[in-house]
Amino acid sequence: MRLDANRAYSESDACRFAASLDPSGIELFEQPCRAEDWDANAKVASVSPVPIMLDEPICELADVIRASQISDVGFCGLKLKRFGGLSLLRDALDAVRKFGMEWVLGDGLSSELCCSMEACVASGSIRNAGEFNGFLKPKTRLFEEPLRFEAGKLQMMVGYRPMIDAAVIASHQTSAERFAVTTARV
Repeated sequence: MRLDANRAYSESDACRFAASLDPSGIELFEQPCRAEDWDANAKVASVSPVPIMLDEPICELADVIRASQISDVGFCGLKLKRFGGLSLLRDALDAVRKFGMEWVLGDGLSSELCCSMEACVASGSIRNAGEFNGFLKPKTRLFEEPLRFEAGKLQMMVGYRPMIDAAVIASHQTSAERFAVTTARV
């Protein structure tokens, strides 16, 4: 089980809660305090019998390094949308492992597009459950052949090639503009 405080606790409340946890069956305790309050999250990590996962403040390689310097932070939550590119995400995954932590990859708020790309990066890399489930929340699917989710897992069959459903995009378009591209001489 994963516990996610989603930044809701003050430092003292998070410490009190974390210290009272029975670690049996709990994989991690995610983001107990505000994302920008690294010191409060570090204090919680120091009293928690369950490894802490930092999520919201992990947006670049420097954040992974900073998290690795906090004792008892055992996990980093990594999301493609925060890193801005697949190669940058891959670098972060490698750094998390290099620094002796584990990652939780994926986003419970992403579209099919982002979830599918994160799942491809995760293939053969992750040792725990990813969070590639954000695409299940909207009723409308973006792909011509929607992603499949069965038995608690994202199913991407061999040879699957996601294609954006142009009709779905068109049905949600409210306006369009075209801009001429010009080359400026400097």
